[in-house]
Amino acid sequence: KKILVTCSDYNEPSRARYSKGGGGLYLYDLVSGISEKKVSGSFRQIVIKDDNYYVVDYVACEVLVLSKKYEIINRFQLDAPNYCGIAYNKNKNIFILINTGKDTISIHSGDNFELLDRVHYSAQKELEGISEHHLNDVFCEGNEIYVTYFSHSGNWKKGIFDGGVSKINVNDLSKPPTVMVQGLWKPHSPEIIEGELCYLDSMRGRLYTKS
Repeated sequence: KKILVTCSDYNEPSRARYSKGGGGLYLYDLVSGISEKKVSGSFRQIVIKDDNYYVVDYVACEVLVLSKKYEIINRFQLDAPNYCGIAYNKNKNIFILINTGKDTISIHSGDNFELLDRVHYSAQKELEGISEHHLNDVFCEGNEIYVTYFSHSGNWKKGIFDGGVSKINVNDLSKPPTVMVQGLWKPHSPEIIEGELCYLDSMRGRLYTKS
């Protein structure tokens, strides 16, 4: 009856994403309605590996490793700001990280977090020098990586919200992504549940499941 909630808000009143509680990892009790902050930070996605939590700190540019008692037991420094999504593939023992600012998909070792491979979602970054897809969340099952983004064409800053969900084969990252779902408005949280692809069409307030 308790769930973990990550929050990316800032603790500084001068910042646009400020909130009184600030960012961090919260334990929310569904019965009492009481939330308790366990760790402070500007956190995005969170995954479990070996009974530890791995959570991305968007501002500090690092991945924190937390015990089930919410103690910080390790930190992995990242090479740039704006990392958002994180997933873990148990079979291959790798982490997949998504960078919103660079539209990259990075593969890291599950043992020491060493960078093993990295690709851009498309060639648009190299051609125009800017990042316009706004990749955010990620999920991995088997050999498939599922990512959500604000714009497949790379034009969301121009008001074109052709967001969706695409999949990429972890064994062939050089192959162009395959679009699974399109026409979404700032989607998040892709996941395979009972064999079905589920996701949030965030700005429309819709959760899509097989039904």
